[in-house]
Amino acid sequence: MTIHNPLIINKKRCQELLLIRAEDRWKRRKMTRVQTAVYQYLDTLLREEIRKFVNQHPTKGKTLMVETHKRKKTEV
Repeated sequence: MTIHNPLIINKKRCQELLLIRAEDRWKRRKMTRVQTAVYQYLDTLLREEIRKFVNQHPTKGKTLMVETHKRKKTEV
């Protein structure tokens, strides 16, 4: 049995950003389409980053948070 995993990225917004970036990169070429495999590739990258983030998160508390660098106050 295969499990269908829908994409977690927004295809329309990804397409807009990809085409804008491509236009900035290649001024003389007009890119108009994005291959379906690109969305699957980006979705896989995002899922992997989410998995890494959750695995690195400390086990205390109930909220997923980005760790901020805590600076020790230096005495003058």
